[in-house]
Amino acid sequence: MFRHVVLGVNDLEASKKFYDALVDTLSIAPGTANKNRYFHRSPTGSVAITTPLEGEPACHGNEHHRLHGCAA
Repeated sequence: MFRHVVLGVNDLEASKKFYDALVDTLSIAPGTANKNRYFHRSPTGSVAITTPLEGEPACHGNEHHRLHGCAA
């Protein structure tokens, strides 16, 4: 299972609308703002969308990462 996932996007507001609708199907609340990011949080993990920090257009590899978690 994933602990959190971060996705780089080019259009933050359009992407927020898309991901708000997507995570709603999983009973996760709409994203909350944090500067150039939105976080969609649940008790078991989170999905974040962000514009790339280096100012380049989002593409595979920049601003994408995930953290796997498991119960100890």
